[in-house]
Amino acid sequence: MTQYVTKQEFMDAMHVAETSLPANFDQLADLASKYLDDQTNGYYQVNDINADPWPIRASKFKRAVTCQIAYMIDSGITTTEQAINKPVSETKTIGKTTVTKSWGNSQNSAGGMAKSAISADALAALSGTGLLYRGVAYVR
Repeated sequence: MTQYVTKQEFMDAMHVAETSLPANFDQLADLASKYLDDQTNGYYQVNDINADPWPIRASKFKRAVTCQIAYMIDSGITTTEQAINKPVSETKTIGKTTVTKSWGNSQNSAGGMAKSAISADALAALSGTGLLYRGVAYVR
């Protein structure tokens, strides 16, 4: 499995110290790479990311992987099942007082969006690269 973002690259991009990274960082980086390979039809599995003729595409892909790793660290969500089962709000009642906290993550909302383990920020980073294209190439 190709790990597209090293620990040092992640720390530099997110401006964090190594001590703040989880012990399973390498596992999360591998998982993030797998998820984004799935989203991009394994483009960088068959093409060398370091030899990409459009460096901006490779840069945006690495940013997407970084966003995915950060999302998994922050949310604790590493599978689609966890995303589906995560509550969208929590309610606490003490006496006659009730407080409800809702999370603004659109992936966890009831607004009709599919719940996914893929970060919305990662998908946004990939937009405009052509890596998310699902159509059929025009052949003449």
